[in-house]
Amino acid sequence: MEHEPLLTWRARTRPKHERSALWYILAITFVLLMILYGLKSDSWGLVILMIMSTCVYYFLSLRREPTVKTIYLLEEGVQLDSEFFPWKTLLGFWFQRYPDYTQLHIEHREAWRYDLIIQTGAVSMANIRQVLSRQLPEHSDRTERVLDKISRICKI
Repeated sequence: MEHEPLLTWRARTRPKHERSALWYILAITFVLLMILYGLKSDSWGLVILMIMSTCVYYFLSLRREPTVKTIYLLEEGVQLDSEFFPWKTLLGFWFQRYPDYTQLHIEHREAWRYDLIIQTGAVSMANIRQVLSRQLPEHSDRTERVLDKISRICKI
């Protein structure tokens, strides 16, 4: 980094989900009911899908705490830890507010790239908006994608 950052902070890239005993009971019940239904109706594809989904979830749940990264808003672009993104490769930004936190989404020009997503941490949205709006338009009409919403609701 050659220049002093305009704004910098450290925050999680995704929320830490706390799952209750009830969540696990409901999830296990759902999986077992789907497997039983699959067995009873000779739907082996459903049985295999449920078993594979359970295994994938189990291995994903072994991940440690959500990653904490440092974001730097610079004159030249955005840096997320060691990854640098010049302003010309970015399309815009928007905020997604939740009861416990706020996420900053920075969109790429290339549609195949996923948004840069980081929680705002202790930094106010107004400060972030002030710095980013010098270079990028704010897309306040954007909302989270359907799969993101499903994974947040299901705490996965």
